[in-house]
Amino acid sequence: MNRELLKITIDGIKGRKKISILFVIIFTVSFVFGIITLSITSSMNQTNEQYRMNTYGAWSSAVKFSEDDPVNAYNGKVILPEWAENYGSITICAKLQTDSGDEYIGTMDEAVKDVGKIEMVDGRMPQGNDEVAMEADVLSELGYDYTLGQKISFNVSGEVEPSETEEPVKAECTYTLVGVIKEYTKLWNISDDNGYEPLPSAVVSDDGGMKLMDSLKAGLDERLKESPGQMIELKPFDKIWFLSGGDLYDYEKIAAKQKDYEASLKTLEADGYVDEYWMNDAAFKNKDMLEYNYIYTAVIFVVMLFAIICMYSIYMHRQIRQTALFRSIGITKRQLGVMTFYENIVLGIPSLICGAALGAAGTWLILRFALAENIADVKLYIPHKQLLVMALLWTVGIMIARMAINIAALRQPLTGKMYPVGKRAKGIMILKKAMILQLSVLLCFVMIFGIFESLYPYSQMEHWNNLPSYKIYSGNLTGTDDIEQIENMDSNFEKQLTAIPGIRSTDKMGILEAYLTFEDMWDDGLAVDILAGQDSADDGIQISLCVVPDDKIDGADVIMTFPTDMDGNITYNDKKYGKLDEYTDLLGSKTDIGIKLKGQKILTDKLSNAHEALKEQRLNIGKIIDIKQTDRLLASGSGEFYEPYTILCSQKYLKNLLSKVEPGYMCRTYRTGGQDEEKNDSGYNFMDVYTKPDAGYLATDYAVAGQCRRNGLQMINNRESYYANAQQYIQNLIMLLCSSLCIVIVLILITINIITLQIENEKRKYEILKSIGMSNRQIKRKISAEAFLGAVISSVFGWGIYLFYLGIKSAGTLERFSDKFVSNLYGLRSYGLNAVTAGIVTAAGILTVFMVSFVIRRKQWQKS
Repeated sequence: MNRELLKITIDGIKGRKKISILFVIIFTVSFVFGIITLSITSSMNQTNEQYRMNTYGAWSSAVKFSEDDPVNAYNGKVILPEWAENYGSITICAKLQTDSGDEYIGTMDEAVKDVGKIEMVDGRMPQGNDEVAMEADVLSELGYDYTLGQKISFNVSGEVEPSETEEPVKAECTYTLVGVIKEYTKLWNISDDNGYEPLPSAVVSDDGGMKLMDSLKAGLDERLKESPGQMIELKPFDKIWFLSGGDLYDYEKIAAKQKDYEASLKTLEADGYVDEYWMNDAAFKNKDMLEYNYIYTAVIFVVMLFAIICMYSIYMHRQIRQTALFRSIGITKRQLGVMTFYENIVLGIPSLICGAALGAAGTWLILRFALAENIADVKLYIPHKQLLVMALLWTVGIMIARMAINIAALRQPLTGKMYPVGKRAKGIMILKKAMILQLSVLLCFVMIFGIFESLYPYSQMEHWNNLPSYKIYSGNLTGTDDIEQIENMDSNFEKQLTAIPGIRSTDKMGILEAYLTFEDMWDDGLAVDILAGQDSADDGIQISLCVVPDDKIDGADVIMTFPTDMDGNITYNDKKYGKLDEYTDLLGSKTDIGIKLKGQKILTDKLSNAHEALKEQRLNIGKIIDIKQTDRLLASGSGEFYEPYTILCSQKYLKNLLSKVEPGYMCRTYRTGGQDEEKNDSGYNFMDVYTKPDAGYLATDYAVAGQCRRNGLQMINNRESYYANAQQYIQNLIMLLCSSLCIVIVLILITINIITLQIENEKRKYEILKSIGMSNRQIKRKISAEAFLGAVISSVFGWGIYLFYLGIKSAGTLERFSDKFVSNLYGLRSYGLNAVTAGIVTAAGILTVFMVSFVIRRKQWQKS
């Protein structure tokens, strides 16, 4: 080490103390936020990857083979791929019948529990042949709570061969509940031709599966005794194999393996070795998030590169002169190179150390905040390779920029002015302005990109969070004809629910079936299309009559709703029927709109099986609205009101309507003829229940199921599946916003310091302007104009880069590009992008760039 050169270098740094400090600040800030951004994006990616595997299973392929044992090769065909290090199977034994549709009962081996990340929320997996573990939502659909040890009875059906001519064999089963399984059947990407998930939501042991087989065989034997000579047999149980390989976090390798194996499966399926197969795209394909990671990484590298070039271009004039002076006193090129190296070490090493420490601390604080606020369950991951590459590029960038100045200085003549003049000086000035402008352009682009790309995950998060976790309904909605089981929900039941931990709110309503008629109905295109899809059009258009509390009816006793698209057109089955406003005027002018309630005649203790259209009553519509406006009436919004002509009415109006209809009928859970009129609260037969993010199985699910069981009500539990879907979008949203915010902050800080450095290097400029007679107001106006022009140009180019990004996403043939590009813009619009949003984001970008430039320049001008 040459101590003399080191001393000269340090003295030079001390001599330009303020500029040197600004250099260190810019170096440190760029490295700090580079670490934070890369660490957050990588941590959120790892969190998303782990969460997707826990939610959708860690299997990459699922196959239903024609043979029971696909492990061995047969007929020269290799059925299982070499990369399938882990594999397990699920056996579907029979269909389990519930009120809301068919579920499945079956067995699973130990391997598939590991491959599928199947967990228990309570209890254990079954071991004896009379034990069962079930998903919570299926228990609710069967009318049971989640108490372990209780007896669960249900009906099952097994398919027979030939299935085209024979009904399935049915059997009644009773098991002891020993465990509640975490929801997986509605989340895994598996469905049959009818859209059902052929996965067992009720799991029994292998012995339990054999016992179930014996029960179905006994049922088949009984049928054969009644009809001897029939050639039918029980269809063998279906078995699905789930395959998983190594490198679970190497998505490119997994995608390549999936693609190759999918091609093999198509051949095997054609040859009859494979009946059906599925690829786990939900867990192992997250293209958008990988794209975002690449984009943010690239932006961070570009920002750091631009910052370094910008700093040295601002300082180039003085550096060239300084180098020329050193040469004039006899310092050699080699000695200049050594001094440059020492300067980079003195300024760069402290920046690197401080940046690494502050970056690690900042990442820890941000992720700890996310965990403390229960925003998301974040997994901390430090991308050592990326950070090493970033540090290396950062160091090399500084070295190259500094060496470029040395090369330019070595070309400077040692006679006359020892600094660039003429074209060289103009070129340096253009480079300085271009680099500062590029940083402002990147600032606007990142703001636009971060906000607009967050619209989709935000809208999806809102969608899943605003769906009701539980749907509770009275017995009559399941089709029971026992009058004793027909109970409405009263205000006491609602109070009991809202007292349960984790419950956010409830929406209660009554749902009845009715028929709608109006003048010239058969001349109305929308009405004709709806009537054409009904079994019978004699009584009118089948509609839902939804009763909501009087205080939520929005000033009208009767409201009619219609579904519309983004342009306000009424839509039905993907067909448009004109603007809602025009249709509202047309329908509102009709005076003979009628409604017929649909009811069942009350017998002694049961209801008649026949449903009748009761006496028609006049319907006075107070208001016609878009379905999307119903979210102001009920939290569920359009969730229950998706068909045209759906009617919302107050409880007061329903009582009046029921009193006019002939007595002796039951319309869902409401009696006609005014029998319920003496009650102040006739109750509701349907309730949506919404939960908080901290709702859990024991604290919330278990308690709500118990309340429903005690009150004789049915419940559908969707909390786990909705929460899983919402959580994924929450994590994506955090990654986008945190990464964008970090880059915006680093750009603002770097821009502030670079403008400060520029003005410090050109502080004589304002003194000269004043000396030639320019007033303070004129200087201020000049600073404002320059800052505003730069801000507008930055915003325009920022939009240009974002539109270019959308174009890259839409790459392909010209025709495909046009369609895909329009589709991407339409998608942004459907997620909330409009002229107002775009204007606000543009104004925010312009204002940010303007304020950063104007405030710093004005402050430095006032100092000078």
